[in-house]
Amino acid sequence: MESVRKTRIEYFDIAKGISMLCIIAGHLSVDWIDSLVFTFHVPLFFLISGYFYKPQFIKTRCMRLLIPYLFTSLVLILGFGLKDIISGLSPVGDVKYLCAITLFGSGAREALFMGQSISSIGATWFLLALAWATLFMYILDKIIKEDSVYFKFLVVASLFVISLVVSHYIWLPLSILSGVTALLFMFIGKQVKSFKDTGIKVDNKLIFSLSVVLWGGGNLFQL
Repeated sequence: MESVRKTRIEYFDIAKGISMLCIIAGHLSVDWIDSLVFTFHVPLFFLISGYFYKPQFIKTRCMRLLIPYLFTSLVLILGFGLKDIISGLSPVGDVKYLCAITLFGSGAREALFMGQSISSIGATWFLLALAWATLFMYILDKIIKEDSVYFKFLVVASLFVISLVVSHYIWLPLSILSGVTALLFMFIGKQVKSFKDTGIKVDNKLIFSLSVVLWGGGNLFQL
């Protein structure tokens, strides 16, 4: 236990704990609380995920995210279907509905696709988004050389803006757009870790700029 405790970074555990409490608070339906916590809590999780990103474990990490998503969705589909059968109703309607929201994996808003409105799936959208962001990070590192940090940031920031704009008109299946948006925060976390590992001192102005991006991005997540 003592060795495990020494390998953990306490301030990351504290940050994750605060974010979890903020997410719980954000579901209390109190307007002034929502206006505060929704500006940073989920982006902070993506940023921390980027800090601990390891390309050699990408397959394992994605599977750990996708399996719980599919399992939870399957339980809901079977559960509601069984409920309908016990109630003497046809399960077809609920099963089709739940399969649709599972396919699209939208978070806090109704998804729009081919003129149809599809309800959000709820909290498990995060699993899909993080899996996509992890995969996109891996692809980005493969395509663009490691020393092209500023160019990478430009690409990621551009994708971030594009995904936000597109999401207002159409929602792509499997929460792909959320994954593209989350990529920005993962990229920032990954670069902070890279700077630390290489001994590069990060200027306070850069830290402030990244904080503004984190806060502003949190607000855009709500649009």
